[in-house]
Amino acid sequence: MNLDDFVAGEPLGQFQPSGSSPPPARRFPRAGERDPWRLLGLARGASDEEVRLARDFLLEEFAGDARGCERIEIAHDKVIQASLQARLREGLGPRKESKAAAPPQER
Repeated sequence: MNLDDFVAGEPLGQFQPSGSSPPPARRFPRAGERDPWRLLGLARGASDEEVRLARDFLLEEFAGDARGCERIEIAHDKVIQASLQARLREGLGPRKESKAAAPPQER
């Protein structure tokens, strides 16, 4: 093996011989879970922010598992949809994005 066998531009300590395949992607262990909250690792009372953070974390952790990522996205959509439906039943409507207070507009 010589220097030509390594992929250029890789950070030190992460060189791979050219032609070798990358390590296998981690499989998402809860891809078969039917309950969307359990799939995301959340309690049913989780806030929208906690749901988003869980989705983002899991997508990053299991980025190489296409089926797992698809299941994570579907679970996220179901949880957010359930949250919206609950808010509509309570007469609250969808949550609005919090924005910095805008200065009053002059007419």
